[in-house]
Amino acid sequence: MPGFKGGLLDAGGTLFRVKASRAERIGRFLREAGFDPDPEALERATVEADLKFSWPEPDVRSRDEEREVWLAYCRQVLAALRLPTGPGLVRRLAEAADYLNYLEIFPDTVPALESWRRQGLKLGIISNATPSFREAIDRVGLTPYFDTVIISAEVGLAKPDPAIFRLGLARLNLEAGETFFIDDLSKNVQAARDVGLHGLLIVRSAEVDLPEGLPVVRRLTDLAAG
Repeated sequence: MPGFKGGLLDAGGTLFRVKASRAERIGRFLREAGFDPDPEALERATVEADLKFSWPEPDVRSRDEEREVWLAYCRQVLAALRLPTGPGLVRRLAEAADYLNYLEIFPDTVPALESWRRQGLKLGIISNATPSFREAIDRVGLTPYFDTVIISAEVGLAKPDPAIFRLGLARLNLEAGETFFIDDLSKNVQAARDVGLHGLLIVRSAEVDLPEGLPVVRRLTDLAAG
């Protein structure tokens, strides 16, 4: 890709997605376990738990901390639904509803990454996520494509803080002007552009209104072929 020596990419919503919401995942487990949760009550319970635990970006720094917060999250949802909160059911729910079981890679992801690699580009991930996200990237088979993976929970920085983009550039040993950045959130793309990167917004849905002032790609392969 002429003019670029590397790229930094968001992961969730850009490279892959979680196929079901927390309410959907929890509801599926509860129905299979013989319960019949009211959908509206379940939705309220997950929203309340999201707020209490700052999910999906709780303040954790290790995988063990993340597991404990997720167990507490599931325990609160069960309590809000007036269902049993014994450790066995909580553990089974936490395991079954874990987002790692519901990952789906976008069809354009691997072709784009392979194209960039053939062109000799350095690649990195910058993701606002918990420590388990490193496992998520590995589960969908993307780890080998990247020279660095930066996860906010591990480094204590998060997009749109300019410092996390500078960290990504430093790890790739690249200048901002020779590096692209792709994210599915406008604020992160704008922050990257303010640092000097060539920020692009990925908008996969044709039903979403395109923002003004930001370059847009519909598929990662649109840029890979450019």
